[in-house]
Amino acid sequence: MIIKSGFTLPVIGFAIFFFCLAELGADWRFNFATENFIYLYDEENIEGVSSGILRIWQKWLPSPKKVEEMVQEDGLRYTNWDHSLLLTELDCGEGQQRLLEILEFDARGNVTYVDDYSDSGWIFLIPGSVGEALFKAICP
Repeated sequence: MIIKSGFTLPVIGFAIFFFCLAELGADWRFNFATENFIYLYDEENIEGVSSGILRIWQKWLPSPKKVEEMVQEDGLRYTNWDHSLLLTELDCGEGQQRLLEILEFDARGNVTYVDDYSDSGWIFLIPGSVGEALFKAICP
């Protein structure tokens, strides 16, 4: 986990806020956190696609600092960015992952961006990455 000094408290506060929401019935499970995002996955809707391959929805919650940074880079797309959903597949036998789709949402729940990656290839999991943490959480 990458946390710069002075940023630890906001990340912890952000995480506590989300855990409080999770207690109200959300089906998202904590996976990983950095100074830019909290990464969650939908534990209830993990789908077995074929032998050893699981399809999973991930939810990425950006920190206020990350939203501000992205607004400066591309204001129109990220002005009201609240979260992203990523549909991914994990190959539990081979230790690989691939991205299928990204959807971005504003604070009102409106989809603001969609991109299809269903033709993307498999990549090996990077040690210490979000993908590896997800692999450890859900692969048998």
